[in-house]
Amino acid sequence: MKRIISIALALCLVFTLAACGNNTQTNDDSNSPVETSTEPKTVALCESWDFESGFFTPLNPGNSAGGYGISYYLVNMYETLVNVENGKIVPSLAKSWEVSADGLTYTFHLQEGVKFSDGSDLTAEVVKLNFDAIPVVMGQYNGSYGITGTLIDKTEALDEHTFVLHLTRPYYGALNDIAYIAPMGIMGSAAYNEDMSLSDAVKTASFGTGPYMYAGDYDGKKYTFVRNPYYHGDVPDADSFTVSVITDGSAAELALRSGEIDMLWGSHIVSFDAMSEFGKEGNFEAKMDEYIESVQYLAFNTTAAPFDDAVVRNAVAMAIDKESLCETVYNGLVSPTNRILPTYYAYCDIDAEGKSYDLDEAKRLLEEAGYVDSDGDGVREKDGQPLSVALPYVADNASTDNAMLFIADQLKALGITVNVSGMDMMTWFTTLMQGDWGLSFYHTYSPSYDPYTFMANMDADMQADPCAWQVSLVLPDGNSIFKELGTSTDETRIQEIYTYVLSEIYEQSIMVPLYEKYPPAIYNTDQIASVDVNDSAYSVNVSRIKLK
Repeated sequence: MKRIISIALALCLVFTLAACGNNTQTNDDSNSPVETSTEPKTVALCESWDFESGFFTPLNPGNSAGGYGISYYLVNMYETLVNVENGKIVPSLAKSWEVSADGLTYTFHLQEGVKFSDGSDLTAEVVKLNFDAIPVVMGQYNGSYGITGTLIDKTEALDEHTFVLHLTRPYYGALNDIAYIAPMGIMGSAAYNEDMSLSDAVKTASFGTGPYMYAGDYDGKKYTFVRNPYYHGDVPDADSFTVSVITDGSAAELALRSGEIDMLWGSHIVSFDAMSEFGKEGNFEAKMDEYIESVQYLAFNTTAAPFDDAVVRNAVAMAIDKESLCETVYNGLVSPTNRILPTYYAYCDIDAEGKSYDLDEAKRLLEEAGYVDSDGDGVREKDGQPLSVALPYVADNASTDNAMLFIADQLKALGITVNVSGMDMMTWFTTLMQGDWGLSFYHTYSPSYDPYTFMANMDADMQADPCAWQVSLVLPDGNSIFKELGTSTDETRIQEIYTYVLSEIYEQSIMVPLYEKYPPAIYNTDQIASVDVNDSAYSVNVSRIKLK
């Protein structure tokens, strides 16, 4: 049970973390504090959690006590060596890098003159400390948020601004992993003890190179973050921002209307109903990211009847009217899709896609496979066994509850009884680990973790995602194909594996993609001029807010 709980917490955390986007322009005198405006500007935000665990980047369930909400705000305080922008690796704290021909050695050339918020210098030795500390701080969760943390052989600081990372084996997603702000965000040496464990200082302060720093003034209701006086990039519009702790979603919406806060940002806090309601009001703007946050999908327990049969899975895939689901349950704020990963993701632009809605064809498939309603009760049977299945899901909001009832009703028309059961994340994961399910509802991770970590977790040996790893259980070469993917440096072969895996997912309906979800935001236009929410899944980037 302890192992199940640990994996469940890690799985929950991996889907809340994201890589950051940073600016790399420097001031004329990067060693001097940046002067602030004589009339400070601030923006007020809120969350349903506090930041009691602290302000550090190598987050995991063991050191965060489940309080990993700070992950949404790390982008404001910390930076990584590289970033991912529109699917491409771009410079951040490293201005350039080289990768050896064998894929084992990464040499990073750091920006010069960069300081942490405590005034200490960014050096190769500090970067080395951060990478050396990853296995220590992450412990049993090392590799849960990108496998590169498990592949570190040794590190070197060749000189003050040259850091070298040696891997035990090549990995095609290493640079993408290094862009994950958790756990790869670079912290000042004050964040660590001599044994490379986290210091107590990170509980009340941040030690990053990003545009903001924690002011250390939590009063039980609100946190304040102020400008990092040593920030080396473009100065953000807001001099500071606050995060109030408001645990109830309805109370948060009231706080926005009353002017107590200026903005709600992210699907973790913005409901679909709120997007529709605030969008009709004159002094509020409701907008959504043009890039996909995640794809919501149905997963099957492929190890037990009836979903060990691809025919039944294909019939289910054809029986769900995705367009109707998106319109009736989500007010048209999500988009139906037949692809588990969007085509603009690396390696995912292939011709194949999942099944389209065709209830008549779905019924024909079940009839030919021997699933018939012999007693006229509306439920199909085969060999005396009725098609009745359990659908456990994470009950995170009312829209999800309604979506599951919608799917159950759609499958009832196909002749399948679906018993839906909403539960918390821990109970859901335990249920799936124990095999007490037929199908379930889950999602891909985010633009930062997809497709690399999502594909890696399709390997059942990873024991990280019981929905994703069904893929390796179905594929005849599932025990080897994902391990080959994790070690290959041949771009042609990597693409071949992606094409094969995704094509089989669609052909056999191992997963049924339902809709694409986009990060939303609602803000008060009396206070905020504009917000760039693009590419902001799982991060609240205050630098993208322009105030009036």
